Amino acid sequence: MDVFVFVVIIVAIGCGTGIVTSYFENKGKSGSKISDAEFAEIVSKLDKTITRVETLERLALDSDQDLKREFRNL
Repeated sequence: MDVFVFVVIIVAIGCGTGIVTSYFENKGKSGSKISDAEFAEIVSKLDKTITRVETLERLALDSDQDLKREFRNL
């Protein structure tokens, strides 16, 4: 894959995360309540997503040799 594709994927995931976060913030303000367990699960999923995006970002910005080595290490 081209580095440009990785950058586009990273931006798309970032936008998606922002949309999901905004949705749940607005859902909470509109009177709909979610339980603490559901909220904790959502936060956990967002944390994992952010970690994945950071990893993809790091891989996309490395030089070609570093990128190939990282894929082998995964």
